Amino acid sequence: MGADREPVTTAEEALAFDPDEVVAGEPCTVFIRRNEDGEVHTMSDEFYGDYIWADGNFSCDCNRSLFFDNIPWAGAHACGDTAFTVWIEDENGNRLYADDDAPKIERGES
Repeated sequence: MGADREPVTTAEEALAFDPDEVVAGEPCTVFIRRNEDGEVHTMSDEFYGDYIWADGNFSCDCNRSLFFDNIPWAGAHACGDTAFTVWIEDENGNRLYADDDAPKIERGES
């Protein structure tokens, strides 16, 4: 498993993909959407599981605003969990993590 994995190309493959099989530290892209206007920013990262994004420090709007603005400690948002939505994909476009309100993956027909 890792970067040499083929991209998901069918709905059947998308359903069979298991993010729990991802190797810790695998390169990924984090998508952060500001929900008030729908603007999305991205950042490169390494995936170490979903806890930090779902329940840890990165699940709070105050921290997500720092990633969104990419300006340390400037204009931090108040604490909460509704201002930003996050989803994470590996280098092949496989969804590794998504908040409940993240956009659905649209794949070609199987």
